[in-house]
Amino acid sequence: SLRQAAALLPGKGGAIILVSDGIETCDADPCAVARDLKKAQPALTIHVVGFGLAKGEAAQLSCIAENANGKFFDAGTATQLAENLTTIT
Repeated sequence: SLRQAAALLPGKGGAIILVSDGIETCDADPCAVARDLKKAQPALTIHVVGFGLAKGEAAQLSCIAENANGKFFDAGTATQLAENLTTIT
């Protein structure tokens, strides 16, 4: 999903907001994908909001944001999710 979103952005980059439940299903290393995308598009920023994460899932998601000059937010409720999305935008 990160690669597809980045492909839709202008060539120089832009911002992606990834909302995830923490379950990685792409059989890839999302942290490495974020690092590669940032290298290819230096102006790219990826912000990540984890929603309803289980213990230990925040570390994998936060590295996506760290590797793409973004911020990581952990939302446990719908209210926190809305607040985090407002903060990002």
